[in-house]
Amino acid sequence: MEALGLHNNDHTDPTIEDFLTYLQNSGYTIQTQRAYIREARNFLAFVRNKDATEIRKADIMRYQKEMRDRGAGDAAINRMVSAVRSYFNAQIEFERMQQNPALTVKKSKIEKNRVPVYLNEEELEDFLTSVNGIHKLRNLAICVLMAYCGLRVSEVHALNLENFNRGQRPNLQFMGKGRKWRNVPLHASVVNILDKYMHKERLEAAESDSNAFFVSQERKRVGRRTIQSVIEQTAQALKKSRPELKDKRISSHKLRHTFATTHFRHGTDLRTLQELLGHSDISTTQIYTHIENEQLIEAQERIQPKLPANY
Repeated sequence: MEALGLHNNDHTDPTIEDFLTYLQNSGYTIQTQRAYIREARNFLAFVRNKDATEIRKADIMRYQKEMRDRGAGDAAINRMVSAVRSYFNAQIEFERMQQNPALTVKKSKIEKNRVPVYLNEEELEDFLTSVNGIHKLRNLAICVLMAYCGLRVSEVHALNLENFNRGQRPNLQFMGKGRKWRNVPLHASVVNILDKYMHKERLEAAESDSNAFFVSQERKRVGRRTIQSVIEQTAQALKKSRPELKDKRISSHKLRHTFATTHFRHGTDLRTLQELLGHSDISTTQIYTHIENEQLIEAQERIQPKLPANY
């Protein structure tokens, strides 16, 4: 329970324990369970641990304002609302209450057309060249899976040996975010890197993590924070060689943006891209349809205006 964000003093709060049971039975990932438990616990602390039946919509709205005053962004506030809604759904399931006070709480509107940060193809090549460290092959494989296969940190972390399928059409098959199965075909060059890592650098894992694809020096499954650190350290190395990128925010998720943007610029249709990214809603995929100024200029230059001779 500690690993899921439950503290010893939570054991006296049956609503939190039942919330965890509800999340587990509903098939939420471990990562989401941990985040939702944390959000619910923080909210209950704000309302001074009122009994769940005493909490009203106004309490949740006041907490939204409190979070905003502390500098929380729209995404964080919306995540809290989702977690608190689920918390009250759990209380209804366990027959402690009949109505969900968070059901009609409005979420913040997030700008949908914001252009995502990504690396162009030349920058990505330099980024991958900057990969280093004791486990260089492992680190390169991690970066490649994000930049050329679109995997999330959590998906790289959870990847198992059996998810890597060789054969005539090599691919990765794995359970992604939202318990959604993904099938990502692999380019021959990606297969080559994964094979080199497997045969030259992958350590024999401890029995408890024997199926883990990426293994740490402690012979355990490589942690999420280690994966993020690989990206951060590579980004720092890139910025030393490319000072003009010093203000560009490069993170693990930005590599996923890079994957999607590269596909779209090479003509991949939105429906196919949605499947590759594992998005449940195509509107999420549409943020990658941004067009760069350079492309706008090129498009205009292809048009030859036919103007009158005398004007």
